[in-house]
Amino acid sequence: MKRHADEMCQTDMSLSEFAKTYQKNEKYIGRLFKKDMGMSYAEYKQERKLEIAKSMIVQGDEKIIDIAFECGFNNISYFNRAFRKKYGMSPTAYRIIAKKNNRLS
Repeated sequence: MKRHADEMCQTDMSLSEFAKTYQKNEKYIGRLFKKDMGMSYAEYKQERKLEIAKSMIVQGDEKIIDIAFECGFNNISYFNRAFRKKYGMSPTAYRIIAKKNNRLS
């Protein structure tokens, strides 16, 4: 189930659609997912999207907005707020610091 969630994290697949793939009730899958993962399906998807975005921000020179959309965020403002909440800085600032640190290494 975790592997499937990882594969679908950048899509708009809802918990309801996710549950249908396992032919189970949405509430049951939601409780099972939270029990096993320690967070809800939506929280897990967001965490994975942000991790993927962080990696793309550090490794490449793609525009932040393109990374956000590629990772499944449909709103750049929301992406920026979520990124700042998780990592304590904007995606642009994160990129600058990461690239600076790589040059110092």
